[in-house]
Order: sequence, then structure tokens, then C-alpha cells
Amino acid sequence: MSLRKPTVLALATHLGVGVLAATTFAGEVVRIGSVEVPADCALTRNEHPRLLFTREQRTAIKARLSQSPLTEDFALLKSTLDDGLARGTDRARNAIVALGVMYHLTGDSRYGEACKEAVLQRGQFGVYAALGLYGYDLVYDLMTPEERRQCEQKALDFMQKEQWRQSARFMYAVGTYGAGLEDELVAKQISELYPWLRERKDWLNGWARFRGGDGNSHAYIGQHEYVGTMGAVQAWRTATGEDLLAGFDWARLTPPYYLYHYPPGRGDTVHVGINCWGGNAFPEETGAENFVSLAQGYWRDGVAWWWIQDRIIGRKHDYDIFGKLWGPLLWADPSVPQVSPQDLPPTMLFQERGYVSMRSDWSDDAVYAHFHCGRFESDSRNNADNNSFIIYRRGYLACDTGTRALNNPEQTDMSDGRHHNRYFIQTIAHNSITVGTEDVEGNGWHAVCGGQVSRPKREWVQGWGLRPTEDTLYTPEAGRLLAYQTNPLFDYAAGDATRSYSPDSVSNFTRQFLYVRGNLDLFIIFDRVRSVRADDPKRWYLHTMEEPQLLDGTETLDPSVHPEGHYLWQGRTGKAVHNGSALFWKTLLPKQAIIRKMGGKGHQFEVNGENYDMYDAWYQRLDQNFFERIGLGLWRMEVEPVVRQRDDLFLHVLWATDASSAEMLPTDLVEEGDRVGARIRTPQGEVTATFAATAPVAAHLSIQGALGHLDSDLATEVRDDYEAWRDDPRYQRWMSDPAMQPALQPVPAGR
Repeated sequence: MSLRKPTVLALATHLGVGVLAATTFAGEVVRIGSVEVPADCALTRNEHPRLLFTREQRTAIKARLSQSPLTEDFALLKSTLDDGLARGTDRARNAIVALGVMYHLTGDSRYGEACKEAVLQRGQFGVYAALGLYGYDLVYDLMTPEERRQCEQKALDFMQKEQWRQSARFMYAVGTYGAGLEDELVAKQISELYPWLRERKDWLNGWARFRGGDGNSHAYIGQHEYVGTMGAVQAWRTATGEDLLAGFDWARLTPPYYLYHYPPGRGDTVHVGINCWGGNAFPEETGAENFVSLAQGYWRDGVAWWWIQDRIIGRKHDYDIFGKLWGPLLWADPSVPQVSPQDLPPTMLFQERGYVSMRSDWSDDAVYAHFHCGRFESDSRNNADNNSFIIYRRGYLACDTGTRALNNPEQTDMSDGRHHNRYFIQTIAHNSITVGTEDVEGNGWHAVCGGQVSRPKREWVQGWGLRPTEDTLYTPEAGRLLAYQTNPLFDYAAGDATRSYSPDSVSNFTRQFLYVRGNLDLFIIFDRVRSVRADDPKRWYLHTMEEPQLLDGTETLDPSVHPEGHYLWQGRTGKAVHNGSALFWKTLLPKQAIIRKMGGKGHQFEVNGENYDMYDAWYQRLDQNFFERIGLGLWRMEVEPVVRQRDDLFLHVLWATDASSAEMLPTDLVEEGDRVGARIRTPQGEVTATFAATAPVAAHLSIQGALGHLDSDLATEVRDDYEAWRDDPRYQRWMSDPAMQPALQPVPAGR
């Protein structure tokens, strides 16, 4: 039965039990279970389309197509569809959403009939492959009652069997509501899932607090969230008129969250978090990239518009054209000027996520660094990587090593599956610190070699003075930023990762990470670690793509564990070269240190003497480009105090520069009362940084010479602003350009 502009009473009568009419008055509403919707919205009129746009919105959509580049993209999509349909290519015949959208924009039934055929014969009605549902909605008016019922039954089957993908179930319910097929069950789905959608929006906004972020990686799980939640929000917005996009800060701040994670010269994101297969340029899957245009048009975002045009839309291949052009045609606002990354600040903090992305500038040869200390993800595939860092210049110099690509436990032809669980996700695979050498059991989390535990035990949480909840047990604030500031001369972050470890092994771990730019690209890293047991060895890690070289001493083979692959350094200065760049470093503290080098094939993923490698077939499947893309380093350095005690300090100076540089910059240890630090002499002047050896965390930076003149204490709190950049010619635009504000303005306090 079709419902066309019903009265409230008639609608309630048709829907039966569970759908009650509200009191009739101006602005009538109907109640779907506990959810009130307008009596005259597309949903209650059983009008289609209603998931992506409505009939009334088509006029405005068509009017926008007269503006470039939408004019050109519309013509490109049309001509590519025409050519593909004429030749009978599978990609054109299966381009369900592109065909359905083109049908509405042109009125040409050829596209609609092709869309209908694809939906009925090949349309998928699954968790992520919801294109069949979209097609049903777009060409509903071309279908017979029997054909509609065929699609509606598939949607109903999905809703009845699927439990855990709430956003997909909600979208299916919104898409088929009023069809007369199990309306009571569909109404119950909407009633139950509408509150969930609002809660999900709040949950995602929790990750985006202050500046932006996400509980998952850029490439793996986060994309499902974008297509799922954004698709559901748009479906409800279109079908009922209720605007859940308003205040959806997670969606607003997605573009900068990606942009600031592109290493220089790269179009995909840095290998950080659970980004297992390498970087991703945008949230991709089942049309998720199209919903970025929804956010761009809604907030009139120039950064998002650059991102869409430069990174998301591909116009070379037909599958890109079919898959990525329909979103901009429906929602993008081409009147907003694009804002390229070169116009943005070089540094951004994503506070809730605990990410700081830093770079010397936006050129392809720039130095890029990433520091992490924040909440762990809710996903079980966490990386235990708080207080870790990455450094990149033309390639990874200090890398976040290990991978999950093609080595899942079920892919037994590629590996035995242990690389993922006992190396890739573990602290030992990151540039951080372990305490002890034994395995540690958490709450469904197994840490190796004294590493971090992303899911703490209930008694640990209680010992920290917290109430065990889903948040504290599964998305705990394992790390937190104590301080942050950005300046044209430097970026500084201080992180506390104490709660990332078992309280039976670590009682304090703070790291202060200082990046001095000004054409220097120096990194000064100071760590304070207190262990519960004095005899637990503390190990500081640095992972490199290629074999490090000792510059100021002798290297000897260490056969104590293996007859090869392990070396001891009687010296403190190293260099690792990669892709024409070099990373130099010097260990200043501890004064008495065991410095190990290990790696090469057979030792690159080693934990306590066992190498968790993949089979030869894995290496044959993945080429060198993959290793470069994710920074799959083969070597690591370990620094361990000779004297075992509860309290230890680590101080390192790193320098990212050209591979032709032969020597480390002159670097000396500074000891001033209760402060320790480093003095580095450069051709442009002298840099001195000192740090408090005991609580509270504090630091002082002095820069003298051609670099500029600075003599200042560093921040002791998080300063998420660009006030120190006032003299930069871009500053006023950062503060006032409407096209920049959606990306640069943090979430208001208290929201």
C-alpha cells in the first residue's frame, strides 16, 4: 500500500500497533514508537527518493550544476556513463548510485532503467554494500509493486538477521518504512535506533573534542564510521527534515584530520594507529568519500573543497568517476574558494586523540614529525604506542614498524599470524619505551616485553581512582598531553603515558618532545621513567628503515642471543640514511648505557630473541612500494641503562637532514642544578634546551644567532592556539577567512 499525504489518524491506522498519532494541531507530527516526525515529511508520505535527497531538493541541485567544476563533472559523469552503457561494460551497468542520480538530474529514463536492472539483478543489500538500497530508493517510481517488494524483502531480511551494524539497520529501516511489509518491525527498528544514532553522534564528537580526531585509523575502521553514521544522518535528515548534521563536529573536522596526517609529498596518511595496510587519502568504501561533499557544502569549507578536488575525486578512470562524482554533484558548494594546505599552519594538535602533527613547511621536501600520547582506540586492534614518534623526510627516518597486511591469522599461506599479535601492535614495534622483559596480561590484551597494555584490568582502573566503565576499560585515557605549544621556531609537546602500562611495572613515564624548525629540524627528546621494580630493564627504541651506522666509536658483534643480527655500540652517535635523507642522533642520557643495534632479515621483528616474520610468499606478494608507503623498517636501536634502578632519565638529540651530511651537529650534555638538557651548535646559531629532572614537568628553550632570539620557559599546559604566529603573514587569514574556519576552529569548550 502506498501512503500519499495521509492524515495523522490514517497513518496511525495503517501502521497499526506501536505507531501512535500525536494530538492534531498546526505542525502535525506522528509518532514512530517513541520517535516523533513531521506528518508531512518524505518519510511519512512514503515518498522516494528520501535517503540522499528529496524531489523538492532536485531543483536546487540542478541549479548548482551551472557552476564550475560541477558543470564539467556532470558532463564527465554523463559522457562516461553513456559510453559505458553503449559498450555494455560491467562497471557502467553496475554504477547504481551514479545511474540513479543521473536519472533524477536529467529525467532520462535510460539511466533509471539501467539502475533498476542493476538493483534487481545484482544489487547488494548488506552491511557496507548498501548500494542496492540506494538504488531502490532512487528508482522507486520506475519499479512495479512486485519489484519493490523484492527489494524490500531483502532489506527486511537484513534488518532481521543483522544486529551489530546499527547505522546500516537504521538506514534500511528509513529506506523501507511505509512499504506495508512488516511495518511494525520496521517501525520498532527506527524507534530503537534513532536514540542510538544521536548517541553515536555524541560518541564520535567525543573523539573530536577540542580539535578533531577519531577512535580508529585513517584507513581501516574509520571509513566504515563515515559511510555508516554519515549515511544514516543524511538519510534521517532527508527523510524527516531533522538536521543531525548541526553540531556534528566529528564530520566537520574530518578533512584537517586527514590533511595533517599526509607526510610531505604524499597523498596518503602516515603509518600510525591501526593503519595496518598503509595510508589512505580519504574515508573510502561504499561511497563514503561522497559524504565528504555533504560536510563541505554544509559548513562551506574551503579546506574540504581542496581535499575533495585534489585527493578524493579521480577523473581518469571510469570506476573513480562512477564512484566519486555523485556526492559533489548532490551536495558540494562550488562557490567556496579552495584552501590548499600551503595556506594552513604547519602544525596541528588533535588533543583528544593525543596526536600532534608537525612539519617544517608544506613543501614536498619538508620534514614531518608525529607525536602520540592519548586515548587508546576502542577497537581490539590497538597499537600500544603512547609517547611514540615518527620522523619523515622524503621517506621514513624514524618509523612505526610492523604491519597487518596479508598476515592475518586466517591467511596461513602468508604467515603464522603471530606478527600481528606479538609484534606489530606492541610497544616494542614503536619509538617508545618498554619496562621489563616479561609478557603482561591486561583485560583481553597481551603485552610482550614489558610493553603497554591498551585494555587495563579492572583492578588497575580502580587503583588509578577511576570507576570501571566501558570508557575506562575499553577507551581509557591511557595517555594524556600535559603540555603543548606551537611557534614559528618550534613545536613542543609533553605526554604522560603512565597509565598505558601495568601499575605493577611502571609508576611514571613522561616524554617531552621538542621540534626546532627554522631550517634546523632538530628533535630533543627527554624521558623520565620510574619503574616499580628496580631490576626491570628500561629500553628506549628507535626504528629505522635501513641499517644505522655508528659515528663515534666501535661496533662489535653480540652473539649472546643470535650469532648474527645483534651488535653493541661503544659510542653514542648514530646515522641512518634513507631516500637521500639522513637521521642523526646522539644519546646524552643515561650516561652509562648499553646501546644495541639489531635487524636485517631474520631479526627485524624480534622480541626476546624470537623473530615474528612472515613467509617468503608474503614478501613476493608485496613490493618495495608497500614497504616505503608504511615505513616497514628492518632495523632498530635500543638504549638501556647499565645500572638498574627505579628512576632513569633518557635524553636524545635527533637531526633530520640531507644524506650528504657527514657528521652530527656538535651536541653536549647540559647539567644545571635539578635540570638537564642539550646544547647544540649549528651554523645558524646555538640551541639549548633544558628539562626538569624531577616533577613537575617543565622545560626551557634558548635559541641564539641567525635563527632568531628566544629565551623562554616552555608551556606547562596545553595551548591549542596560534597566538605565537601573529607575525606570520597568513595569521590574519587563519583567524578570519570563512572558508578556513570550519577546519581551523576547535570545538567550543563545553560541547
